[in-house]
Amino acid sequence: MFTPMPVIPALDLRKGQVVHAMGGQRAAYPPLRAGSEPVGVLHALLRLYPFPRVYLADLDALQGGRPQTRLARQLAERFPAVVFWLDAGRLPRCRPARNLVPVLASEAGIAPWHLRRAGPAAVLSLDFQGSHLIGNPQLLRQRRFWPRTVIVMQIDRVGSRRGPYYQGLRRIRALPPHREIYAAGGVRGWEDLRALQRLGIRGALVASALHARKLPFPPPVAAASRPRLPARSRG
Repeated sequence: MFTPMPVIPALDLRKGQVVHAMGGQRAAYPPLRAGSEPVGVLHALLRLYPFPRVYLADLDALQGGRPQTRLARQLAERFPAVVFWLDAGRLPRCRPARNLVPVLASEAGIAPWHLRRAGPAAVLSLDFQGSHLIGNPQLLRQRRFWPRTVIVMQIDRVGSRRGPYYQGLRRIRALPPHREIYAAGGVRGWEDLRALQRLGIRGALVASALHARKLPFPPPVAAASRPRLPARSRG
């Protein structure tokens, strides 16, 4: 029986708007066609399904600009039932809201000691271009500092509809000590999520497939788990 794995909507924020992430070319990300105002986008997603977690990528901060801290806090206060994973590269400078969880990204040049300072409640994002880790290679060697939750972000596959990078995910998933691994980049629909689940992946960050309505909710029921109708009597 297929039990749907956790899906975490990903919102890429640039200058206060939600943009459509495609292939890591951040300067060229266009605003969402259906509307790019963050509160409206979130309302639409939560009408689709009551997602308990949402990933926020602060592209301004990730590109060395001014962090969109105020916007992140406003979203956290407006949607208190949602836990937000805030990826601004490193730990936020101000005290986060109760439902804002910091994401530390390897592309921001973090070192293992940053993870030790952040503690187990933070999330680590291992950012890849192909098989190459963007950032400090010591992050892969000093895994004892990894928090419980690790995102494997395939930046070149974001918005590409090429499917997840299964080989890289399998490699990270096999590394001890085992953590909860979340895939990001390339998810096209429920078939990819089923394949990720078979690899032991805990969940997936999804953007394009949700915005394009390629990932319908509620999840489809696997054929083996559909209830069988009683046979008609011939009497």
